[in-house]
Amino acid sequence: MTSATQVHEHGSPAWQEVRDLITERRTRFLADRVLALTEAERIEVARLLPELLTELREAAARRARESWMAGNDLDDDEASWPESARNNLDLLIEFDVREELEQLAGPLRVAGAGTISGSAATVAWLTRRELRPRQQTPSDTEHLLRVLTARPAAWHADVTTRLAGKIRTAADPGAPLVLALLRAGGIEPPPHDPLVVAWVSSPVVTSDPLVTTLLPRIFEAQGVGRALREERLTPAPTRWLGLIRRLLASGRLSRDQLLDGCVSRFLRGGDAADLRFFVRLHTLLDPAPAEAAARARDYLRLLPAAPGTVAELALAQVRRTGPHDSADVAEAIGVLVFRAEAKLARAGLSWLDERVRRSPATADELAPALATAFAHTSYEVQSRAVQLALKHAARFEKGTVLIAEAVPSLPVDLGARVAAVFGGDTTEAPAPFAPPPLPPSKPWAASPGPRPRWALSAGTHTTGRRSSGGWRASSRSQRTIARRCASSWPPCSVTAVPPCTPRRAGSTPRSGSSPSPRRRSLRAPIPACPTLSPSVRGPDRASPCV
Repeated sequence: MTSATQVHEHGSPAWQEVRDLITERRTRFLADRVLALTEAERIEVARLLPELLTELREAAARRARESWMAGNDLDDDEASWPESARNNLDLLIEFDVREELEQLAGPLRVAGAGTISGSAATVAWLTRRELRPRQQTPSDTEHLLRVLTARPAAWHADVTTRLAGKIRTAADPGAPLVLALLRAGGIEPPPHDPLVVAWVSSPVVTSDPLVTTLLPRIFEAQGVGRALREERLTPAPTRWLGLIRRLLASGRLSRDQLLDGCVSRFLRGGDAADLRFFVRLHTLLDPAPAEAAARARDYLRLLPAAPGTVAELALAQVRRTGPHDSADVAEAIGVLVFRAEAKLARAGLSWLDERVRRSPATADELAPALATAFAHTSYEVQSRAVQLALKHAARFEKGTVLIAEAVPSLPVDLGARVAAVFGGDTTEAPAPFAPPPLPPSKPWAASPGPRPRWALSAGTHTTGRRSSGGWRASSRSQRTIARRCASSWPPCSVTAVPPCTPRRAGSTPRSGSSPSPRRRSLRAPIPACPTLSPSVRGPDRASPCV
């Protein structure tokens, strides 16, 4: 059977030239040579490329193995190697092979892009794990673009669409090539959210043909808001906001399209960080009163649950338009005073004040919102609600019952002011918590002294360690005996001091365990148990050891 090396050596001159250009990493000349290949030469190169990759991988693995063995003074007999060397060999060789093949990935990709006939096979070759670069360089993109755009237009469009579907993140190394192919071929970008995120994460291109297609998708693609959250309007609009402003000025973008996109993105929801860019874009657009009036109902829908910055924006647009239906206004004020943000609650109360002053008949309709404000967590909001209730007290009829029922939600001082006009029960402030007094401590009674000093006779043994002079008492055991006998217990009684039970000589440890050196030392014959002199333990006390 003919080996891969033999095939490479006896291939056509065109293949030998392409092979040399690949191994020498002369990518620019390789792209020129690939473009000049005949159809038969293309087929031959496409057929031999996988074999060349296998040959390069095996040669790189062989060199990595020899280099590693030489650096670690190892011979060819793996059985004599340390276990750690055998375990790490494959991993280290794979890392070195990956590093070496990465240097040849650019030429190999260019050769495959210019010779492989099927679009699916070309995409599979370009996205092989061994050939995917960690970071696509501009020169690699340029050479790939040259050979790919030279292929038939339908094939080019199919490959571009398939490559676009392979993008997973904004930092995908294949994204620059895909964007370049889309621009070069005028191809319709496929509906793929990571492609849109990669586009907004790439440098802004002047007169970008993708703006018309991809910019409307930023309001729908997941992750765009997070990618553009650092865009600023001040002191000057940053790259994307600045580009949108220039496109608006030139007439390439529609204000209505951008406004509808912002509002629809707000209605889809999200946290403040995801919507920050769209809030700033909406501020840049600065809708006219007529534009805001056309979207007034959408702005009203944003008031209950949108993030604070979006709700403030929506409230500003609602207040600029009107007149609104009284039921919509009452509902909007109710949801504003219910929100936890004190700023929005105060804005709702200001709107309520203005509404009642202009239309006194709406006071009862707005009474539930005023009662809701009584239970707000902000004292400032509660105080403002009380002030408005007293200010418009004469205009409430049926609403007085609701206000009186909400009085217990107020602090005592504010509730008393409202109850004096509307009635209702004021809740007395609970007494501050006072813990019960602690029981008196018993005076400490010292045991009658004087206390004897403990002395261990020579040759005694306690739990300790063997030394060259025989057994010596453990200082910890001495402290334990002294502490027990210095307490209020009867000094040196048999019940107070636990008896010392010597370890039986030659005892064996538990099954399945190995005795430690200390335990092995304790298995030796043990001297006599410690005894206390009669002057210490008293004449009528027995020895603590039995």
